[in-house]
Amino acid sequence: MYGLHDDEERARRIGRDLRARRERDGLSLPQVAKQTGVSSGTIKRFEQFGAGELAGPFRYEPWGAEYLERWLDGTLTPEIRTKHDIQRILERDTSLSREQVKTLVAEMWAAYDRVSNH
Repeated sequence: MYGLHDDEERARRIGRDLRARRERDGLSLPQVAKQTGVSSGTIKRFEQFGAGELAGPFRYEPWGAEYLERWLDGTLTPEIRTKHDIQRILERDTSLSREQVKTLVAEMWAAYDRVSNH
């Protein structure tokens, strides 16, 4: 499973940029959640942390930060979301070893690429 990260500088930058973009574009938290695949609650916590409204370190999953960063810079695609979702689902299966997950992820991504590129 992905480990939690405490990169405060990254989280603050994402939070500040998210709030600025939402306000500029007149988007609600649920609208951004739908576009990014990241929950409204997580987006709100990023924004609060960026504004200094949360005390202490902010723990988050790296994929959520990546989705938000990619959304902010316009590089979040359905392919990225799909591939990450496949990996996250497999990583939650406690009957699979880390090596099995790596093998399955590679095979499933390759199958996805074969089907989606034709």
